[in-house]
Amino acid sequence: MKTMVSAGVSLVLAVLLMAGCRTSARSMGAPEAAPGQPGGAAGSVHEIADGATLSGTVKFEGDAPRVRKNSAEADGVCHKAHPEGVPSESMLVGKDGGLANVVVWLKGGVNGTFEAPKTPALLNQEGCVYKPHVVTLMVGQTLEIKNSDGTAHNVHTLSKLNPEMNFAQPAPGSENKTFGSPEIFKVKCDIHGWMSAVVGVFKHPFFAVSDADGKFEIKGLPDGEYVVEAWHEKLGKQEGKVKISGGAAQTLDFSFSDEE
Repeated sequence: MKTMVSAGVSLVLAVLLMAGCRTSARSMGAPEAAPGQPGGAAGSVHEIADGATLSGTVKFEGDAPRVRKNSAEADGVCHKAHPEGVPSESMLVGKDGGLANVVVWLKGGVNGTFEAPKTPALLNQEGCVYKPHVVTLMVGQTLEIKNSDGTAHNVHTLSKLNPEMNFAQPAPGSENKTFGSPEIFKVKCDIHGWMSAVVGVFKHPFFAVSDADGKFEIKGLPDGEYVVEAWHEKLGKQEGKVKISGGAAQTLDFSFSDEE
């Protein structure tokens, strides 16, 4: 498996690149800051509104893989929602090569503490799939886990740094959870084997998830030098560096491939 990073420059400030990381995403752990990073963000969420914006695109190099479909015939409610099978969202590549569902976050260079938002993040079970497939939130922020289906589900978190959860959820139902440690982990339903999601928990608010076109945007960055990580559940993770100065917007692009 090979990963590559490319960077674009906004205005006159240079974007420094770091070689891609070949670590597999299957070994998920805490999204900890890299040691010894100078400068960076400090303060609370309320102090970052006027910072710079980091944006970019995550691409998949090569032929887009076919989307796998899983049979839902064992559950009448799920089969009605997906008579042709449930499409997997673990590997979604757009028509122009944009890679969806990539978690992009500041791994290093962030200083200070940040207040968690009062608004809950939402992970909904709807149509016998998790929506969204990737949900991100801060340590201490509430995650509402909701069942909007007409059938029962099971929520099983495969977390390592946070207490593992494994509970049944009737239809309809809702549970509020919080997490005390930064970590990226998977969630699955033991009743419906195709159902899976990714939860990313961070100490700061500087994170995003790439959309259907592979685009992402992180707002409110103070001046500083940062290590940026892009994480995908199948293709692994890679890193880049970016320098924010004078509040100027910056761009940083990532490119993944799946070459054995």
